[in-house]
Amino acid sequence: MPREIVIHYEKHQGILDIFTNKVLFYGMYFPTMSDAVLYLKSLPKDTEFMGWFHDKTHGVLNTKTGEVFLDGRWLPSETFAEQYIDQKKISNKY
Repeated sequence: MPREIVIHYEKHQGILDIFTNKVLFYGMYFPTMSDAVLYLKSLPKDTEFMGWFHDKTHGVLNTKTGEVFLDGRWLPSETFAEQYIDQKKISNKY
């Protein structure tokens, strides 16, 4: 019996771990499907996305506009998102 199964929410494809009930969408793990749905609902329905990653931080990249969804907000570009993460990590060290 497989440990993981492919799941879908609207047009988003993910993976469900049937032993832990954790789900994976765009490279991000969510503790439950309900948590994933809350996150996925914040993404526009009329575009395509891919997982995005910088320095141990996950987000979602809008492949049409180049915007990155991170910390509950849309950032204008990958470069801006990387700088945002780097600055946030510096600020949290002091």
